[in-house]
Amino acid sequence: KINAVSVAASAAAGVGGSAGIAVSGAGTESTNIILGSTQAHIENSIVFSAADINIDASDSSQIHASVIAASLAVGVGGSTGVGASIGVSVARNLIGYSIDDSGFGYETTDTGVTQITQGEKVKIDIGVKSGNIYKYIGSTTLKYVDENGNATNAVIDLEEMDYSDSDLWELVNLDDSKAKSIHAYSLGSSLSAAGDISIDANSTQSIDALVIAASAAFSGGGSVGVGLSGAGVNTENFIQASIKAYISGDGATGISAESITVNAIDISSIRADAAAASIAASFAGAAAV
Repeated sequence: KINAVSVAASAAAGVGGSAGIAVSGAGTESTNIILGSTQAHIENSIVFSAADINIDASDSSQIHASVIAASLAVGVGGSTGVGASIGVSVARNLIGYSIDDSGFGYETTDTGVTQITQGEKVKIDIGVKSGNIYKYIGSTTLKYVDENGNATNAVIDLEEMDYSDSDLWELVNLDDSKAKSIHAYSLGSSLSAAGDISIDANSTQSIDALVIAASAAFSGGGSVGVGLSGAGVNTENFIQASIKAYISGDGATGISAESITVNAIDISSIRADAAAASIAASFAGAAAV
């Protein structure tokens, strides 16, 4: 079980007789990963019971993550007041996945890139999504488009790409080779119970994510007031698990019981609440933006 709380807060105030300038930013990122396996089994054995035989495997892995960023900027000047603020929150919660940051063609800080073709991969190597690798899945070659809508051979700024656009980009570096396995089984064994035989595999894994970003900017000036504010959130939540309950082979003497039940149940769940709020206000005698 993981309980993670990540909070970032920033505040800036600028007050001046002529110009007051305040710039504030807050960003927080939380990555939480749970791996492992749960197995209950009888292998190549002979088991007798005067009562029941129960083989049970269960997994209730949980991630509770709260990621909050808040930023405030206030700029006041006798002539000019400027306030600029930004807040960003990112949460990545993975059960049964690890992150593989190998196997890519470009990094977002690479320069001189003029095109990206279908299937090529870009790794984000700076910022709150650092480590993510995205494959370009667009049907046409990605090039710089000028103000007239024409594709050119100008350099592409990979840091400016919208990798959350699922029509163009696919996240590809989630490694499920270590996916959680919840297995309950009898393999090549003879089982004899006077009562019942039950084999149960149960998965109740869950992710509960709360991601909030808030930003506010206020400015005031006798002549000019400028207020700029922005807030953004992103949350990625994935669960990968193998749930199996089975009997394979009955050994030398077979399997006997009053009743035999084999159940594999998966009720994994993800709940994600994400909110971004931004406000900007400016006051000035002549011009307010």
